Amino acid sequence: QDPSIAFNVLQSMAGKIKILGEGQVSGLTIGENLLNLDVKNKQSELTYNFLIDKVVQPSNNGGNFQILMIEDDPDYQILAQSWLADPLGPKFLSPVGPHFTLKQTDSLSKAIKILKEEKIDLIVLDLNLPDSSGLETISRLFKKAGNTPIVVFSGSNDEEQILLAARHGAEDYLIKGEVSKVQFIRSIRSALERSHVGEKLLRLPSHINSNHEVNSATTTI
Repeated sequence: QDPSIAFNVLQSMAGKIKILGEGQVSGLTIGENLLNLDVKNKQSELTYNFLIDKVVQPSNNGGNFQILMIEDDPDYQILAQSWLADPLGPKFLSPVGPHFTLKQTDSLSKAIKILKEEKIDLIVLDLNLPDSSGLETISRLFKKAGNTPIVVFSGSNDEEQILLAARHGAEDYLIKGEVSKVQFIRSIRSALERSHVGEKLLRLPSHINSNHEVNSATTTI
């Protein structure tokens, strides 16, 4: 009844396979794989942009989302603030989109405290912080974040780290200096939508069971 659910489940699965697969293809580096993918992607870029922006419309919370950015570099804090302050700027984003409120902190310990006290819809995470570094950062955060989606925003393009970040639960991995405003916003929107779809799917079994019980009772009567 809702085709967007199927689309987003397939998109999420394909994204994970893409990240995991790129680290295992023999004879090719991540960079070469991405270059090949980029050539193919450009051929259908307009179609993809149109499709994804029609479907990826996070609908929970009335379109208002609280984003927590864990980043100790003031320059990237300012950049993210400017990008999310006007998410509708790029011409090929849909005219009606979600509103983001950005909360920032510069250490993992402070972030964990915020997660205990506030409702956060998505986390943008730098892996190298004053009190944690590398994959340990996402591993520690994942244990405290519950079902909150995490998008890694890192200066490292190490292919092994990208692969392991996905295995540690990252929804996406963005490389500082290489990602655009549009890619940044689209990554956040996609992660939010996948999270929303996941929550809906988790509720399906109980819904189906309750319908089955009602139908069985009706049949019995």
